[in-house]
Amino acid sequence: MRSNLLKIAVFLVCVSLVVYAYMSGTVELIKDPERIQAAVREAGALGAIAYLVVFVILASAGVPAVVFMIPAKWLFPPWPLAVALAALGGMISAIFSFVLARYLFRDFFEKRIPDRFRRSPEELEQRALRSVIVSRLIFFIIPPINWAYGVSSISLRTYTLGTFIGGFPGFFFYTLAGGAFFEWLGRMPVWVWAIAAALALGIFIFVKRRQKAAAVSSTRA
Repeated sequence: MRSNLLKIAVFLVCVSLVVYAYMSGTVELIKDPERIQAAVREAGALGAIAYLVVFVILASAGVPAVVFMIPAKWLFPPWPLAVALAALGGMISAIFSFVLARYLFRDFFEKRIPDRFRRSPEELEQRALRSVIVSRLIFFIIPPINWAYGVSSISLRTYTLGTFIGGFPGFFFYTLAGGAFFEWLGRMPVWVWAIAAALALGIFIFVKRRQKAAAVSSTRA
């Protein structure tokens, strides 16, 4: 009963958001990418702050950080500013996820960590910093990694340092590559944007389902 009520509530919230998006003109804004770019630039510092807030909240909730790094160069030129904002958002979201998993919702996140991302106490004691750096170089900043270190014995200081060192190449790559992609996409007709959005949504849903399936299988095991 409680689960059904929650689903109904989520459905009503989603419907309300869609209605609001149409009534407020947000849908029309989304149809015109150049208007989005202009609005963010006109907002100045507030635009950057809003970007970081959305980045941190959604990335901490499970959305891959790459989703927010890819459009950074397109939204916040020149590229050094874009990389700095993307790196700042990635670092804050990674630390926030760590804190949530360690101090606030440990049991909740522990059930959602796939076995392949778990680290043994012996490994963390002997090679803590190296473990974080290597995992960031391979998997970059993905939610299960953040949660796994949050429920481990590793210190926040080591985690933060390892995340910065291991994530540094990714901050540059995803921001600059994403900027080049959006520059190309900006010259394309609207239907190309629609296909790109559909592909991005499909990839996101696929990844979330894989994470959920992995979490369920690890819980049963």
